[in-house]
Amino acid sequence: MNSTLESRPLVQFSVYSASSAHLPRTPVGRDAPETAESTEMTLSYKEELMHSCPLCRTSAASPLHRGERGTFFRCDTCALVFLDPAQWPSLDSEIARYELHENYAENPGYEEFLSRLAGPVIARIPSGARGLDYGSGESDTLAALLTRSGRPTTAYDPAFRPSAAALKERYDFVACSEVLEHVHDPRELFERF
Repeated sequence: MNSTLESRPLVQFSVYSASSAHLPRTPVGRDAPETAESTEMTLSYKEELMHSCPLCRTSAASPLHRGERGTFFRCDTCALVFLDPAQWPSLDSEIARYELHENYAENPGYEEFLSRLAGPVIARIPSGARGLDYGSGESDTLAALLTRSGRPTTAYDPAFRPSAAALKERYDFVACSEVLEHVHDPRELFERF
């Protein structure tokens, strides 16, 4: 196998934001310029070492950006972008923010949005395969779309649809829509499935 391909990460996502491309490249940490404005943005080398990657568990994470949403780090090993764990929102605040969305089956825009995930799943997963929609929120819209296509799918959400029984089942596939960026321990989640 090509060594360049071997060194590239297979999974890239952000624990807080689906893409870090929108984050400005404000230098922080050891690379921050020493100015009066940047003094409080500068992290000590010791602070940098305390931020291990929640995916690959290495301590090779460098400060990427500090802004209104907090301090983001980028893993030097697997390229995961993650928020400083001390700044994670509480479960209650995440639920309150989620409840501002209009994620319900009767909203045609929401079903259209989820069909962009359902379509590729249907194209790649054989009919009859059993699935789990992990992080469904209050709605079972994605699970319903996949079930109607012949792929019976269970909706699960740790905050809105918790079910120990659902997590004990075995599935042929797991679908997640706008979930991984909220997971505090992605490695544990991936190892579960």
